[in-house]
Amino acid sequence: MNRTLLIIGSILLAAIVLSCDRDARTKEAILGTWVSVDQADTLVFLNEEVFEKNSPDNGYMTPFLYSIHHDSITVQYNGPNEILVKPSVHYFELEESTLSIDFTNGCYGFPREQLIYGR
Repeated sequence: MNRTLLIIGSILLAAIVLSCDRDARTKEAILGTWVSVDQADTLVFLNEEVFEKNSPDNGYMTPFLYSIHHDSITVQYNGPNEILVKPSVHYFELEESTLSIDFTNGCYGFPREQLIYGR
């Protein structure tokens, strides 16, 4: 019985460590500049908490807060208008030179569609 619990505990601990390691690699890999393939905008991930979006409408960089958990990204407007915008959660995929974010459920400052960005 004790041996079974030890094995199960070890497996759970390994799964948690591997999951956290994958999130850490993703957070590091997303940093930098991403240019939209479908739109005329750019995302610049400055650090593990803030990215800026260059809007084609006004040419200004608009700040957003973000966090990553597994295959989802939580985004919240953090710009100069100081309006209360609730964070929204979106599915995303990050490959070597492609970032895809599904904004179809709505996100302040983004169209309701899946956007694809490249390096």
